[in-house]
Amino acid sequence: MPATAVMARKHFYLLDTLNEGRTAMKQVYKLTLGTVGLLFLGVVLAAGDAFAQTAKDFVGTWTIVSAVTEQGGNKTDTFGPNPKGTLIVDAKGRYVIVFSRADLPKVASNNRTTATAEENKAIVGGSLAHFGTLSV
Repeated sequence: MPATAVMARKHFYLLDTLNEGRTAMKQVYKLTLGTVGLLFLGVVLAAGDAFAQTAKDFVGTWTIVSAVTEQGGNKTDTFGPNPKGTLIVDAKGRYVIVFSRADLPKVASNNRTTATAEENKAIVGGSLAHFGTLSV
C-alpha cells in the first residue's frame, strides 16, 4: 500500500495509507481526510504536550510545502517538486485544504468551459481540494 507524507510550512509530517483496489475518488477522499487528520496529529505530537492541545491550537492558515507518496521504497512527489497548497482551519474546527502542482497548465482558450480533454486531465490530475470539520 502506498504511504503519503505531506509537509506543512512548520515542518510537520503526515502519513496516510491508501487501500489498493479502491476507486480513485475514494483514494483521493481518504488521502485528503487522512492528510488533514494526521497533520493535526503531527502538530500535537511535535508540540510535546499532546493532551493539552485544543482545536484552537490549529486555527490559522498553513502552507503545504511537500507531498510525497512512498510505495515499495520508491518516493514520488505527489504534486510535483514544488507543490502549492493551503490548509485553513477556523475556531470551530472547519477546514479546507487545497493542493496543486506548480506547473498546472493554463487553458489555451482562457475559458475553462472550452478546455481540451488533455488540459482538463492535466488540471484535474494535478489538483485536489477537500473541506470538512475536524475534532481533536
